Amino acid sequence: MGLIIVVGIMAVIMIAGIIYSFHHFGGETPAQRKMKEEEAKKRLAPKKILKGKIIEIKTVNVSGMETDESKKLVEGHIDRIYGAASAADIKKGLVKVWLERTVMDSDIIVAVGQAGFKVTGISSREPLPEDTDL
Repeated sequence: MGLIIVVGIMAVIMIAGIIYSFHHFGGETPAQRKMKEEEAKKRLAPKKILKGKIIEIKTVNVSGMETDESKKLVEGHIDRIYGAASAADIKKGLVKVWLERTVMDSDIIVAVGQAGFKVTGISSREPLPEDTDL
């Protein structure tokens, strides 16, 4: 009887050690990795839905945007621009802006400035096929 108890306790300790090691060393299953990738895509999807064809995508570098509140503030100000929808990534300090009409960089700079932040750079590109499905 005593042997069964000792073996049971050892098994519990070993299982706890394996679980701790798995979490500590960042191991994740392919399903967990896929879920994280899908969550990241959702995080970068704009809240505002554009009805027209996406003609341009701008990536805006914003300094000082470090909290969820600042993210929502910046997105809200950019989303007020007619024909623009945005999604911010506070970890990278970037805002991705989808445009269905021509928008000047200065309009985006003013919107970010009104939110209380500073634009440190803007890059533009044409949308890829997978970018047009918002």
